Amino acid sequence: MIAKLTEFSVRDRGLIAAAAAVLLFGGLDAFRYLNVEVYPDPSPPTIEVIAQNPGWSAEEMERQVTIPLETQLSGMRGLETARSISLFGLTDIKCYFEFGTDYYADRQEVLNRLQSVELPPGVRPELSPWSALGEIYRYQVIGKDYTPMELKEAQDWILVRQFKQVPGILDVVSFGGPTKEFHIDLDPNKLIAFGVSVSDVMNALAKSNSNVGANYLNAGEQSYNIRGIGLFRGAADIGNVMVMERKGTPLYVSQLGEVSIGNKVRLGKVGKDDDPDIVKGIVYMRRGEQTLPTLERVHNKIEEINSSGILPRGMHIVPYYDRTELIHITTGTVEHTLITGMALIGFIMIAFLGDLRAALVVTLSVPLSLLLTFIVMVFRGDSANLISMGAIDFGIIVDASVIMVENIHRHLAHKEGRLKSARENLVAAAREVAAPIFFSTAVIIVAFLPLFTMQGVEGRIFTPMAVTYALALTAALFLSLTYAPALSSLLLKRKSDHHATFLVRLLNRAYHPVLQRCLARPGLTVAIGALAFAATLAAVPFMGGEFMPTLEEGSLWVRAAMPNNISFDYANEIADKVRGILRKYPEVETVVSQLGRPDDGTDAVSWFNCDLFVKLKPREEWPRGLTKQDLVKQMESDLRQIPGVNYNFSQYIQDNVNEAMSGVKGQNSVKVFGNDLEQLQTTADEIKEVMKSVPGVTDLGVYAMLGQPNLLIRIDRQRAARYGVLPDDVNGIVQAAIGGQAVTQVLDGERRFDVVVRFLPK
Repeated sequence: MIAKLTEFSVRDRGLIAAAAAVLLFGGLDAFRYLNVEVYPDPSPPTIEVIAQNPGWSAEEMERQVTIPLETQLSGMRGLETARSISLFGLTDIKCYFEFGTDYYADRQEVLNRLQSVELPPGVRPELSPWSALGEIYRYQVIGKDYTPMELKEAQDWILVRQFKQVPGILDVVSFGGPTKEFHIDLDPNKLIAFGVSVSDVMNALAKSNSNVGANYLNAGEQSYNIRGIGLFRGAADIGNVMVMERKGTPLYVSQLGEVSIGNKVRLGKVGKDDDPDIVKGIVYMRRGEQTLPTLERVHNKIEEINSSGILPRGMHIVPYYDRTELIHITTGTVEHTLITGMALIGFIMIAFLGDLRAALVVTLSVPLSLLLTFIVMVFRGDSANLISMGAIDFGIIVDASVIMVENIHRHLAHKEGRLKSARENLVAAAREVAAPIFFSTAVIIVAFLPLFTMQGVEGRIFTPMAVTYALALTAALFLSLTYAPALSSLLLKRKSDHHATFLVRLLNRAYHPVLQRCLARPGLTVAIGALAFAATLAAVPFMGGEFMPTLEEGSLWVRAAMPNNISFDYANEIADKVRGILRKYPEVETVVSQLGRPDDGTDAVSWFNCDLFVKLKPREEWPRGLTKQDLVKQMESDLRQIPGVNYNFSQYIQDNVNEAMSGVKGQNSVKVFGNDLEQLQTTADEIKEVMKSVPGVTDLGVYAMLGQPNLLIRIDRQRAARYGVLPDDVNGIVQAAIGGQAVTQVLDGERRFDVVVRFLPK
């Protein structure tokens, strides 16, 4: 069958040449539609649960929220492990399921379990959109004459809903800017003077903000819907709420304190370059979606938003991180490698065969093989990535065509071949090597079969590479049996004699004496080979290794870890200083700092942690000889002027991948387990001191679990009982008056804003 295929290719060489041209243009078109990912997602199906209760300490969140959630979520089918963290006002639980389980079935199982968990009033667990490679786009909301609060309002109530309409987008996280609230700042002295409690004010507000429906009323031939209107329309309505009445004189909220528009207590802040307070959006893609088509839809949506008047006049979106740029760098690397490989192959073929036409036939087989691979991948719905495309060996791909063309070239120049016609020569040459080519390529493909059996993280990473490699080899094999004989019959001509090129003669002159000596002493030759093999095995333990190749993302991700007892305001000052230090480097294009976490709690950190996205300029604009490692060392040296802060330098995608696989934001981690937190902290510090002496270890740090101060208000139960006051009453006043408590909401069209009662700040 193989012989008949080659005969058909030589006989209908015009058809094969036309098919090659169609393949060329079709492959280029398929490459436009081929989805390219930066990395294959190595993480197992992961469902992240977050729950917030503003104002609660980490200890209370652990006892009353984290533990009940962990108990309820345990025992799910396919659940491999669960990792949790409890912070000030936040619980975060990541559920890692076994590879091979259905992500959406796992997600639904988590949702089902959450429905029956008993939590404190007001605590509502939700699912986080975070995933290792889910974040594909970041943008800033800009408006010259708008305040950060107005920008944040537009982000929360306009842009989030717009982006959620885009197919493939899971969620958009708002970060930065103050969140609008209506504040009722009560004066304690006035409460005492009028004999009113905080609970009285809260009850009055809750009962004064509602609409009702009273069915309908017929009036002749018409009917009227009956509605009772009592919702707040603004601060004036809130101030006019009656708290109580004495002898016909009402007491209003405005008489007990001040009603104003303020902002929610901030747990995070975002700055960019010289602007200390900006509003940004983070766009998350659904798991399993293709990045490039999704990003194209995001770009179309942004163009629509900026041009159609969806946002208020003068407000628009400006991106500062787009995964498309990184993907284009990846594809550019592949294209550069392809062109370089083709040029090298052509040079080698000319140097060894001395025939430009033969070199052209072999060289063209490389892009045609890859283009055929792209066509098959597009039809299969596969995605390419840096690992799968970078692992393709042009030498192996071109090997089959080299053998075919070289044998045809030899037959055409051989004296015995002149007795036959050119077509007979070509067919004989193709038949001679067709079977060896087929079986040698099949052996290489079979060697990749173990990669298809890999499970877990290894399977997620290397299976796409094995599929791409197998498709490329199959395409190269098919073209070597069809395209190579057909094009050779069109381009290659008979020669009067075959002369070795200068390079071949030079190599033969050096090789023949060595070959004769080896054949004369076979025992010594085998011994030297065995010794070299043993030396190679001995050197293996001393070789470095990486599980994942390092992708140059063109940016830095800097984590600044501050003492966990630092105040929010001082942490914000340090964030501004760090951003200013990094911004001064001429190699840096822009710096964005994010202190703490967004309002929805999707990033499980507190304000003692600041992450900085440092976008670097293209390498062509850097000083000659400066490397990224040198730049990082310079930055670390300058940042040491800020005491008490530990820094870690990484890259954003690399950081997320590490966290997805190990649960820790770092390449390597040591986990210490136990019940005594103080002993765990001490042991971790001792391990840190030991690891400092390990060569190659940098950016070493310990996640602090203790040390955040607490102001405790302990209730004297006997004195409270003497005045007829229950502990719950005291705690309610502490929570509402000091921390502030949301009582109800103001509805402004589709927007909702909390009404918060608290004591007048002094």
